Amino acid sequence: MQNLTSICANIFSKRFAGAVGRRFLSVLFKKGNAVGRDFVVGDIHGEYQQLKEQLAAVEFDQTRDRLFAVGDLIDRGPESVKTLELLHQPWFFCCRGNHEATLLRFMRSPSNALKQRWISFGGDWFFQLASHEQQRLSQLIKHNTALAIDVLYEWGRVGIVHADVPLRSSWRQFIHQLQQAEDAAIETAIWSRERFQAVKPQQDVADVDIILVGHCIVDVPRYRNNLLFIDTGAFLRKEEPQRKLTLLELTPALLNR
Repeated sequence: MQNLTSICANIFSKRFAGAVGRRFLSVLFKKGNAVGRDFVVGDIHGEYQQLKEQLAAVEFDQTRDRLFAVGDLIDRGPESVKTLELLHQPWFFCCRGNHEATLLRFMRSPSNALKQRWISFGGDWFFQLASHEQQRLSQLIKHNTALAIDVLYEWGRVGIVHADVPLRSSWRQFIHQLQQAEDAAIETAIWSRERFQAVKPQQDVADVDIILVGHCIVDVPRYRNNLLFIDTGAFLRKEEPQRKLTLLELTPALLNR
């Protein structure tokens, strides 16, 4: 089988290439961390302080370790701008979530209806910013988020995507569909809850050992086949004190379901 890494002709270590707006195409391929540890974090939603606390607890080393994020950096929590600034960091790699996609859609085609809908799920902070700052953050997201991330370790292949993988696609097929800017694949990557809500048992996604996803809130990290859902509703912590941001180290132990 063709190596997944060879499929992508243009891969950058931090910047991503592709068309603008809804047609943006970006898949990031990385190899295992040879000098430190790798972690993945669930939907941060502006909970920057929670993230700082979690990273301090594991003694995260910015010179050696890496942090992957499933997306939804913004909205609902108190520090969306600070969280977005993480996209400048060379150790931080992030998928695009539906909240980032909404921001980009608004900047591309602003409307009062979309503004009100976005505000209803936490976007009010954005409209308190000056227009030049709105534009800056839009460009930061556009050029520093991926539709999916693929990390190849000696112990297995790890996929990271915000929401879902189509039920009848392998990981390799899904990556190809994203690279071809197929609307249905992009919609699934950013918005779908189909697998999470499925009543009938589903098969594992082929060509990948584990996929880390967010988007669907769970009490604790939860497997559905070889997808691990890690959005544990950090932004709800004030109302539900047991809630916290999920930070996991990427190790072979994650394969033990």
